[in-house]
Amino acid sequence: MGLGPRLKELRKQNKLTLKEVGDHLGMTGTAISCYENESRKPAPKIIQKLADLYNTTTDDLLGNDNESTSNIRHILNSNKLHWDGIPLNEDELQIVKGFLEYAFKDKEKELNEMNKEKNIVND
Repeated sequence: MGLGPRLKELRKQNKLTLKEVGDHLGMTGTAISCYENESRKPAPKIIQKLADLYNTTTDDLLGNDNESTSNIRHILNSNKLHWDGIPLNEDELQIVKGFLEYAFKDKEKELNEMNKEKNIVND
């Protein structure tokens, strides 16, 4: 997904109008529409402001998929997490982390045991 469609998707998820996004950034709704339709490219400073508005990263907006954003542990350490546009506070984030740690605790033990067995067979 390109930048324009991603911006439009996030704006709709956040239930904002073009005018509201434009007002937040100090520009017109028409300028925001141009970004969404990809007839204009936003400056890096505007991309950062849009990422802040939508509680996401510039990498997410630009579709950059790298190792640091694919590890859930790294993602959970971000201070700008949200669920469909609703920001998570620290207590909610701790609940999510606790659940995931509990869910994967046994999986981690399983993987360690499998690796030990492989090492015994290979020796």
